[in-house]
Amino acid sequence: LTELNDHLGGIYTSMFYQILAPAKAGKTKLCSRICHTASVVYGTNVTVWAQEGGMDAWSAQQRAIHFDYLYNTGVDITEKKFGISQDVILKDKFPNDEMKQLELSSKIDLASNKNYGNVDYIDRPFEVETFIDYIDTSVKENGSQLVIIDYLQLIGTSTNKSERERIAEAYQKLLDYCKKANIAVLTPAQYKQEVLTALASSSDTSNVDMRASGGGSAESIRTPDYNIAMWASTQDLMNNIVKFLSMPCRMNAAFPEVKAHTDLSVCQFISDNN
Repeated sequence: LTELNDHLGGIYTSMFYQILAPAKAGKTKLCSRICHTASVVYGTNVTVWAQEGGMDAWSAQQRAIHFDYLYNTGVDITEKKFGISQDVILKDKFPNDEMKQLELSSKIDLASNKNYGNVDYIDRPFEVETFIDYIDTSVKENGSQLVIIDYLQLIGTSTNKSERERIAEAYQKLLDYCKKANIAVLTPAQYKQEVLTALASSSDTSNVDMRASGGGSAESIRTPDYNIAMWASTQDLMNNIVKFLSMPCRMNAAFPEVKAHTDLSVCQFISDNN
């Protein structure tokens, strides 16, 4: 995604990044690709809290991405190996034994290659009162520089806090921890319904005001240093297209709408200019 890289300059420690999108529009897929790129391409240790889909689903997605990375990078399209996805791995529905053996080799490489960073998964109660403690333990034990939470708006509570209260508290606590621990934070988030309606009814999504689009609490928009908005209609998803929309915030100036082609089975996002 050349335009986003040019605009954001990469991902930096002590910064809180959020990706907003409708349900099933690719926000977790983009976070999964970033996790793989950080750990495999750059050797960065990562902490993942896969609250929405669970650790098994997230690790299966990492395996699908790695299969594509290992066998299809720099390969002519006639020689590429297709058909390995998160669903195929989770349900053991490999197209043939050869592909199953290739994926096994890819899985072993992902788990054992010393040049790759380590991904540590947190599987603990996801509650606003204690979640920072669990993250801090993982960061210190794993040496993580990037923390991915999928996703923060799902935060629970051990008391009687309302949804708005616990989401607001979670965002504030996570920002504070991000700065103090000098780690990068990345989390997907969902739009509130009014923004979904505006985007779905607009003939020019680049003109929709995204500055108050987060659901659950106003802190979901105010707190992150960077907010990145994604949009894809049902027809867009059928055509493997997603748009990245400008969302001005504390560290993020306005930028032109970015259109990208996707292969969500392996979490690929390729902008028109690539």
